Amino acid sequence: MSKRPLAELTAVERVALQASPFQPLYSPREKINTIVVANFPALGKLAAMRFIEWVQHNPGGVISLPTGKTPEHFIDFIAHRQNAGTLHQMGDLSAGELDAARGAK
Repeated sequence: MSKRPLAELTAVERVALQASPFQPLYSPREKINTIVVANFPALGKLAAMRFIEWVQHNPGGVISLPTGKTPEHFIDFIAHRQNAGTLHQMGDLSAGELDAARGAK
């Protein structure tokens, strides 16, 4: 498994890192970049945003989802964006949007 340098992070990943109080990598022990979020709703939202970004570059792609709370939030967020007509728009992506689930418990 290869590590992507920070310069190769996607726009969604860069915004998520800006919202995180943690570094993406603590050298020399860590070998893989990580993004830390506050809770599983935030993780579901981050996964959904990254998925939207991925679909924009891979319109014929296929995915498979596991079961659990995080995928539920992922699906809810995708449905919300689709119903709002903003599924294809990533211009409104902000650290605030990624961090909006921080207060959810």
